[in-house]
Amino acid sequence: MNKSQSIPISPSSYLRHEDMIRQQRSHWEYKAMMVNADLTDYLVYNRIIIGIAKTIEATKNAKLRDQNQALVDHIHYIRHTQVSSRAVRKREADDLISRKQDDDEALIFEMEI
Repeated sequence: MNKSQSIPISPSSYLRHEDMIRQQRSHWEYKAMMVNADLTDYLVYNRIIIGIAKTIEATKNAKLRDQNQALVDHIHYIRHTQVSSRAVRKREADDLISRKQDDDEALIFEMEI
């Protein structure tokens, strides 16, 4: 019977194995750091985008509020202008009617004399 030869393990091959394990560990740690950095970047970017969207929405709402207020003010102005214009026209018409009646009464009075 032949004896099988054993595989010699030298200290240098053992160190190479430890170096490979350290390299793999550092590689995985590097990947974990990159994933963590990517996640942090995403969260910051997401917060910025949400903030911009909220600012745009608030600005849009403020512009709409301002436009609505301007329209309400315009409608209010027109209604009061129309009411006062109608009142002025009615007063002018009443004055004309009153003058006409006064003129008619004066004419009748002159005819009686």
